[in-house]
Amino acid sequence: MTSSQIQRCFSRFIVGLVAFAGFVAVGGEITGEQARRVLEFLESADESRRAATHRASRERGEDFKPQYVFLLERAWNHHAREFERAIHGSLDPRSPAGQIPRVWSDWVNAAADARRHIQTDHNKEQRRLDEMDRLFGEAEKHWRTVVRTARTLSGDDPVAARLEAAAAALREIHGELHWADPRGYPGGELTLEQLERRLALGPRAGEYFIARQGILDAVGALEAANEANNALSWADRTQKTFASILNGRRAVVGLRPLYLNEKLSLACYRHSEEMERLGYFAHESPVEENRTFGLRARRAGFHGASGECIFMGSSDPEAAERAWWYSCGHRLINYATGPNTLGIGVHNRHWTLNTGRVSR
Repeated sequence: MTSSQIQRCFSRFIVGLVAFAGFVAVGGEITGEQARRVLEFLESADESRRAATHRASRERGEDFKPQYVFLLERAWNHHAREFERAIHGSLDPRSPAGQIPRVWSDWVNAAADARRHIQTDHNKEQRRLDEMDRLFGEAEKHWRTVVRTARTLSGDDPVAARLEAAAAALREIHGELHWADPRGYPGGELTLEQLERRLALGPRAGEYFIARQGILDAVGALEAANEANNALSWADRTQKTFASILNGRRAVVGLRPLYLNEKLSLACYRHSEEMERLGYFAHESPVEENRTFGLRARRAGFHGASGECIFMGSSDPEAAERAWWYSCGHRLINYATGPNTLGIGVHNRHWTLNTGRVSR
């Protein structure tokens, strides 16, 4: 912008302020020129200008209310057009932002289908296990799209900002209309869904914000758990790697991530070490005080263990996860909905995993 353009904009702004100051100075009805200036402020995209106009309008008293309602109704129509343009311009189904609700719903549906099969005992029937793998692959494909989409939403979101600004202006005017004419305009907060219904625009903005937040929450939950687990000084590389693998697969099917717990992991390690030392492979220990995984967890100071998996034959986290994946009883533990905590204990080629739940 050139210096002369800046000067002209500043001059227009000063003229507007002077006219607005005249509007504030006295009560009752206002002149046509003053009304034009008030409407200009009410239609402004600047929240502070609108707020100043609302305050000044209320100070003019009862006599001004009918004229204020008329101006508010015109301002409502202006911002409604802005809201409609924001939706049609930004949320066209062919645009990147317009595709976000579909990205979200495609993954949610695929994850639900896969989750139902994963949380079912297939009695080692290969055909059903193959179908489970196929559905997991479908969910994983959609999850990768969700993750890529989350990266585009992690910074400033001009689409969300434009929709929120237009919706905020309409909510303000709705509140002012209720103040000026409570019988004609019932009060209450306007949600995006209500705004869209009122303007007969369909649910695209509401769907966009729900999908946007769902994507950010799902990816953010996995990233937060991985960051927390990887920062643990007591956990070794094997424990961290396995937790990352399992949490990544749980995220694919819409399950919350699990956080490594030191005390529960200690109970697991003790069982793995004892199995190798005493030469047995079982959930039930021959040592009475260690007989069940619940007893072992409590002896290590953890209360709330919910399930246990054991594995022998490799120190590779991928091998352990794959063995438990195709063992229905173990898979039901690793992909249960309730737990939020994980214990992992590896001694040479003996593995013990416990799940549990703690308050967070």
